[in-house]
Amino acid sequence: MNIAKAKLTFDENVLIRKIQNGQTALFAELTERYQDRLYSLAYRFVNDSETASELVQETFMRALKGIDQFHGNSQFYTWLVRILINCTNSWRSREQHHHQTIENMQNLLLGSQARSLMDANPAKQAEVRELTELLWRSIDMLDNEHKQILLLKNQQNLSYAEIAQVLKISEGTVKSRLFRAREKLRELMFDKLEENTENTDDT
Repeated sequence: MNIAKAKLTFDENVLIRKIQNGQTALFAELTERYQDRLYSLAYRFVNDSETASELVQETFMRALKGIDQFHGNSQFYTWLVRILINCTNSWRSREQHHHQTIENMQNLLLGSQARSLMDANPAKQAEVRELTELLWRSIDMLDNEHKQILLLKNQQNLSYAEIAQVLKISEGTVKSRLFRAREKLRELMFDKLEENTENTDDT
């Protein structure tokens, strides 16, 4: 079951209420349940394993400290992602760091057709791999706002409503921002492809 898509189970509700009532040691169970997904998302935000681990740790510390502020109006994972977003933005402001990347995003531009091409014709693997690397470099050139929304939608598979909760914007804004992010990514991707073609022609 996809935890991010499922509603809070009865057991989890009970667990959270116990933590809110002072049994903070039980928070370790929630940490174990969500740490891998949060780490995966944090790593794709910052492209650094040590920083990602620190951000996840900070996220859980903030979540435990503010557990009384969780009222079950959203999924608990969505609430954690919102905290992770805040931690990441704070880290970015402190460090002035702009090295983000996204993995497993081939579907955005290359899609399943490219993967089928790789499976059916191994000779094309190098070509598709090169295109994928171009895609990642293009993604790395996007601003933080566009990277985040692409990650949440295409890597975490959150719904528009969930993204709206995480980023505290309307669903309409989510859709328009995601559209702009994809358009910008395509422009960057095609520009890089044209540059490569021109460089090849000049040799």
